[in-house]
Amino acid sequence: MTIREFQDDLKKELETLFENFKITGTDGQPANLKVYKNDVPLLSANSEEQTAPYLIIRLDSGKHHEDNRIGTQDVKILILICVFNDDENYVGSDDVLIIIQRIIERFAVNPKMEKYYRIGEIDWTVGDTETYPYFFGGVELSFAIPSYTREDDFC
Repeated sequence: MTIREFQDDLKKELETLFENFKITGTDGQPANLKVYKNDVPLLSANSEEQTAPYLIIRLDSGKHHEDNRIGTQDVKILILICVFNDDENYVGSDDVLIIIQRIIERFAVNPKMEKYYRIGEIDWTVGDTETYPYFFGGVELSFAIPSYTREDDFC
């Protein structure tokens, strides 16, 4: 089991969680949330592809325990949220809160995902409204993921 595999599985989980969730795209039409690993892909200057709305799964840090008899390591991830909404009533911030709530509900109600288990607190944040018509937020989660188990005689 690798950290990259965990990130791939989390991407699939989020895509499934939001597969029927429509939100305003930068063209003003309903769009699906795109899920990216690490960052938004670079687009060429003449690309007509819209970026928002999206989620980014960013690996923040990890800890492989020295005395690892249980065979797991801890991985902290950030799920960054970006939505577009040019409604002058700032309803884009509501969109961000709905996405945050769905992520919290998914991992608070059922912390298990595949071979992984959510551990610790769930932290979240919302961005400043000075970025109108783009709105941002984030969720921080930690997971125990399978790792190597120590195999020497002193275990």
